[in-house]
Amino acid sequence: MKCNFFRSFNSVYQKCCHADRETVVLQLVNSFCKPHLLYATECLQLSHTAIKKLKSAWFCALSKIFHVKGSDVDFISELCERYCFETEVANRQDRFCRKIALMNSSLLFLLLTPMTSIGFLLSVYNFFVYFVFSIFLYRAAILAK
Repeated sequence: MKCNFFRSFNSVYQKCCHADRETVVLQLVNSFCKPHLLYATECLQLSHTAIKKLKSAWFCALSKIFHVKGSDVDFISELCERYCFETEVANRQDRFCRKIALMNSSLLFLLLTPMTSIGFLLSVYNFFVYFVFSIFLYRAAILAK
């Protein structure tokens, strides 16, 4: 995710680094590069460390756009963005869960049911494997006769 983000950021920044307004560059980076950084964050349960690494990549881009370092990047981030980075990831996860809840799929219902646990899913998987294996043995016994 970070490689694609930096690749697209460097491309956009190189093409418009001489722009008079940093806000124009920031809007382009928000539109074209930030989706690479946030790719699949809605369906992954990211740790605090992973979110912090993504946030530092974003702050690196902001510091390059506005030519600032340190605590000034935090200040610029607060001024320019609607949400902090963690809130944006949480909002994406919330939208993803709401969209999944609207889907009508029995498998998704089984996976998202609160009583569903890993043990239950493993028991369903074991039953399925046992069932397939018993059919295989039955057919082998019939062919052997």
